Amino acid sequence: SEAVSTICEQAERCRAIAQNLLDFARRPDDHLTRMDVNRAVRGVLDLRAYDLRASNIRVETELCENLPPVLTEHGQLQQVIYNLVDNALDAMAPLGGGNLRVSTSASEGKVILTIEDTGPGIPPADLERIFDPFVTTKPRGEGTGLGLSICRNIVSMYGGTIRAGNRPEGG
Repeated sequence: SEAVSTICEQAERCRAIAQNLLDFARRPDDHLTRMDVNRAVRGVLDLRAYDLRASNIRVETELCENLPPVLTEHGQLQQVIYNLVDNALDAMAPLGGGNLRVSTSASEGKVILTIEDTGPGIPPADLERIFDPFVTTKPRGEGTGLGLSICRNIVSMYGGTIRAGNRPEGG
């Protein structure tokens, strides 16, 4: 019935919020492994392939071969990529689709991951604080505002940086 479906959806939403809070508070432990960024990108895109296709989002990848591995706790790199892809999907789906471009490169021993979309972009007033906890551009009830702050927390724990910006044409 519709009521049971609504209850299930809201229970899943509560579970996701609780998990995001736990992930945000979590610190790295001694279980660091060398991860292949390209493999993590492919894995997340495979996982989200159906949702991206169903939302009429075309995916383009430009993955640099021979990237140095990154040292991270298992699963955290995928979580960052998943959150960024999820935000891009959420931005483009209401527009009836768009293009998602994921690329990797290396410079001076560092790995650079770039995720671009053709969504509306981030409102300029939110751009400076988009990585702060509980800041969201999603409608009330649709986002916790923790996804990007979790990404920043994970990336900075391992000595990386994360930035967001708007392209002149949007996205």
